[in-house]
Amino acid sequence: MKHIVFIIAFLVCGLIMPTATSARDKGELVTVVYSVGLHCNNCKKKVENNIAFEKGVKDLQVNLEEKTVTVTYRTDKTDSEKIKEAIEKLGYTVLIKEETKGDSKK
Repeated sequence: MKHIVFIIAFLVCGLIMPTATSARDKGELVTVVYSVGLHCNNCKKKVENNIAFEKGVKDLQVNLEEKTVTVTYRTDKTDSEKIKEAIEKLGYTVLIKEETKGDSKK
């Protein structure tokens, strides 16, 4: 009987530990506001359709009036320079305007 209880306890610990470890290993969320040379709605759509799928990007907001792109990303997947380069590859001039670090999240 003791062996069965030990085996069940071992299996339960084996299932819980990987979940806790993977949640802990997720990177911190950082939000960066980029000043981007956007001109029209097509520019906005081009950025939205491409940057949203960059590795680590969790949220993307494009403001055509202010000519800004706000990106929230996971630090374990990418960084502000990689995202800046991805926007530049689309043909736009880019400056990092503001960077805000946040807590680790899902």
